[in-house]
Amino acid sequence: MTMIRWMLVSLAALVFAIPASAQTITPDHGGFVLKRPLRFSLLPAPLDGAAKPARIYAIELTPSPAEPVAIGIAVQRKRNRMVAMPARRIGAVPLPTDLSGDAQPRSSLMLVDAHGSLPLADGLQAELGWQGAKLNNRGANVTALYGSDAIKSRDLFLPTGRLAYDAAPGVTLRADYRETIEAYAGVGLSGALGLTREAFRTLQSGLRPERDSRMRLGSDWMVAPDLTLAVDAFDGEIEDRLAFVEDGYLPVNRGSAHVRGMAMRAEHRLTPALSLSARYHVARLRQERGGRVQEQQLMLEGLWAQGPWRCRVAAAQSSAPALMQDDGGLRLEAGVDYALAGRRPMRVGLHLTDPDQLASSRLLRADASGAARPEDQAQALMLTAALAW
Repeated sequence: MTMIRWMLVSLAALVFAIPASAQTITPDHGGFVLKRPLRFSLLPAPLDGAAKPARIYAIELTPSPAEPVAIGIAVQRKRNRMVAMPARRIGAVPLPTDLSGDAQPRSSLMLVDAHGSLPLADGLQAELGWQGAKLNNRGANVTALYGSDAIKSRDLFLPTGRLAYDAAPGVTLRADYRETIEAYAGVGLSGALGLTREAFRTLQSGLRPERDSRMRLGSDWMVAPDLTLAVDAFDGEIEDRLAFVEDGYLPVNRGSAHVRGMAMRAEHRLTPALSLSARYHVARLRQERGGRVQEQQLMLEGLWAQGPWRCRVAAAQSSAPALMQDDGGLRLEAGVDYALAGRRPMRVGLHLTDPDQLASSRLLRADASGAARPEDQAQALMLTAALAW
């Protein structure tokens, strides 16, 4: 039964789970430079064959070298809509005349990212910005009548900041802070379409977006041209951790926790094409529901890139995640990609994924705000292909 369930989840991931590199929608660009004379240019997006269900507007502001302040603003909007489904009744409940038309479940996502970098002194660089996210699921359940079927989440100000100082040749000191939000936005692909009215109301009232905040202090040391060491100390909060447990497609609130820990990383480039890295982190969590637990992980990773080929193999030994129903243990991931550049770029990849469920790993990653999806937490074998036409 476990094997069948794993195969079903893998099949679902094969259909719906597309890596971030394959989901990128190339926007049109507008840019201008603040110097005399004033210049403005508008460049259309390259023909990479990407689907156009979403529209992204990007503006880049770059002052002259006398005032080297770079500012970038990007807005992304995306909509998912399911096909119309004529309906006259739900079970034994007839629909009102004004609602007996087509039921069209749909979801929309809007992301805003603004950031600017500014050199403060010799060797000292600062970067400030903010993110915003708005997710709206309408028609989320066909049994929720009279338009009260929406699942919404919105936060338009999530600050980010970073300081970097070149203390010595090959040594960089870092400090950064960020806030992110992840919310459920599965309507249009999968979702709460088949729940009873009472079950949907329970889901709707208890569902909240996951919010993360993290402060991190760290340093990078280039010991040799082919060897780099990094050490980080971090402290943060995870509120309303979203999880899709037992191979389900509906989110479950796994609670909140305060996280504090350390991470160490070493990377060694053996050849121009082959590099090896090792990372270890340990963290203590104080859960909102009471109790203190510890998470730790040791990961070994190998990367090989030559021409259009890129391969990755990773193995991680992890403790049981504090906010998930998982026993931890050994995780294996691997992937191979073939990317051919040219007039019509092509990319084909095969990936075996086993997502990390540790709360501390979530804080260490540089994930942007967006949608929480069940396929991102499932073991899967994914075949992806992209071809510009």
